[in-house]
Amino acid sequence: ELEQLPDRIALIEAEQAALQARLANPAFYQGPAEQIRVVQTRLADLEAELDSAMARWEALEARAG
Repeated sequence: ELEQLPDRIALIEAEQAALQARLANPAFYQGPAEQIRVVQTRLADLEAELDSAMARWEALEARAG
């Protein structure tokens, strides 16, 4: 699991960056309100996933160390 976490974190961060780029584009807000909510919710979910993955990584490293 410890070996897989850096890849998982990288994937989360890549998706976060893509969503943040969409949200930074003013034209995005001219689209459907539901789509905006979906992207904002996904971004919040990714933040929680990232926090969880980082905490898990720290816990596993502490046990391994």
